[in-house]
Amino acid sequence: MHSDDSALLFVENVSQSFRPAKSSWFGFKPETRPINHISLRVAPGEVVGIVGKRAAGKKTVLRTILGLAKPETGRVTFLDQDIATLTRADKRKLRPLMRHVTPQSVSQLDASQTPSALLREALLETQVTQSDAQEQRAKEALRLVGLDHVAAQSDLEDLSVFQQQLLAIACAIVTRPRLVLVQDPAQGLDVSVQARLLDLLLKLQDELQLSMVISSTDIVMLGSLCDRLVVLRSGEIVEEGLAQQLLDAPQHEHTQLLLQQARDKERAA
Repeated sequence: MHSDDSALLFVENVSQSFRPAKSSWFGFKPETRPINHISLRVAPGEVVGIVGKRAAGKKTVLRTILGLAKPETGRVTFLDQDIATLTRADKRKLRPLMRHVTPQSVSQLDASQTPSALLREALLETQVTQSDAQEQRAKEALRLVGLDHVAAQSDLEDLSVFQQQLLAIACAIVTRPRLVLVQDPAQGLDVSVQARLLDLLLKLQDELQLSMVISSTDIVMLGSLCDRLVVLRSGEIVEEGLAQQLLDAPQHEHTQLLLQQARDKERAA
């Protein structure tokens, strides 16, 4: 893991708010602001963690980076392009270069296709059009995540939950992205499987020199994966810095609380 002065992704002073569509008994519900003046940058090969409790705004930050939510203020720049101003065609061109892995990625896979077919389908938005080249890319992605030939030709329902998660990651990296956004990588996994998945993310980042943005409620887990951490509370950044320094000497009381809760959870496991 490393960083340099040339940023791949800029999130500059981004705010995003939503007004509930339905009214309450006493009239319209007040406006909520899930993120407020968020700024962060990700350099090539750097891993940045976004940590906070549920509803802290982590998901909204990722959605805004992906261009799924247009910022009310500020802008998101990826590879020197303002995401919010791109046409649909331009967004399609960028999509293979910025990939997203969520806990729901597995359920969104087409169960009627084999893993190899799903990987070839993921390549349709790239310039890899020849079947031989697609097959080679698919094999490479499966090798990188540790799925063997038998698993590659199996029905999706015959794979274990962990193997399905590996397949979702393979579908993300098969396009050879520059940036991967990972939402709650350890959600719903037992401790041993969590460790294997986190080791895989570190391996992929190192071998492919990926930039990553990883969100989680677990600050200790993120500290083991990331170069830098950004701490969110109620949609605002309360602290950020080098991961190890922040774990060793957290300055903000909310960071201290997240650290204490994570370590209590570790001891109880």
